[in-house]
Amino acid sequence: DFGDGETRRVAGGCSAGSIGVQLWAPALIADFDFSDGILMDSYVGIMPPAADVFWNLINVCEVGEQQLMWTREAVEACREGFYVPSFTTALLRDNSEVPAMYVGTNNDIIQRGFYVATAGDLLDTEKQVFVEAAKYINVNLPPLLQGVMANHSAASPAFQSVVVQGEEHCLVS
Repeated sequence: DFGDGETRRVAGGCSAGSIGVQLWAPALIADFDFSDGILMDSYVGIMPPAADVFWNLINVCEVGEQQLMWTREAVEACREGFYVPSFTTALLRDNSEVPAMYVGTNNDIIQRGFYVATAGDLLDTEKQVFVEAAKYINVNLPPLLQGVMANHSAASPAFQSVVVQGEEHCLVS
């Protein structure tokens, strides 16, 4: 909120804040009129299937249903296996009038690290699971990220992305 006169509100976040903006966007748009834009900086939530353990631990589906104003379809999809990029693509499609932007690097070191960290239970999983996850994401993050951006762009004409070469994390300060 920038004072008197016409007010513009943009919801944005970097890293975990980017995930927060994506998950909170339905409530932010409906309750707080953050309809002037959504900015996702450096994290789209590409995670391995084993990350469902993480999402279940924090009860993301229940919180989405009870507090974050997720649609019935979003909650049902969440219960089948939560994947942030798919959730965000649906959000963009359902709110195609809201400008949204992703900024990040094509080989973000933090996205790769979090992918590996969520590949299994850190206390119970064999090391090889994490090694294989690292091998996979180190090769595949750029094309996976390209696919997510293409899906987001197809979902909303108001979506734009800027993905630059590099490993940096959190570009907008």
